[in-house]
Amino acid sequence: MSVELIQDRLTRLRNRKLSDEEIVEESIELAKELVRAARQGMTIGERREAGRLRKLVRDPIGKLFAVSMADRIFRSGSARKKASQFRHLLHQFGMPDYAGMTDRWMLRAGRIASIFVPWIVMSAVLNKMRSQSRRVVLRERR
Repeated sequence: MSVELIQDRLTRLRNRKLSDEEIVEESIELAKELVRAARQGMTIGERREAGRLRKLVRDPIGKLFAVSMADRIFRSGSARKKASQFRHLLHQFGMPDYAGMTDRWMLRAGRIASIFVPWIVMSAVLNKMRSQSRRVVLRERR
């Protein structure tokens, strides 16, 4: 069902008196149609991103790791401190299940390299985190 058909359906529903049960049923059906319409318009990149987010949402330890990374890494001052936090979080949570093979390899390599060149590794980690959150996190409007 296209967006136009969904809008037409909503217009028809506004003009009807619905029971609570009918409201629930119509809401569920409309939600399904909205999801279908959204999926039809997704690019390959958006589908890939949705799959990655689906894996993240289903990985409770991975969610803790991701939130802790965002919380601790963005707040820490120096690259050495950020690198130390990065290694600590990897030790505490282990490799997140949601991470793909390439990301797991980069996390392992980054854990070791961050001991010797923390400014390079943490710059790459921060860039990756920003890149991955770009479509999910809304920027502040000024």
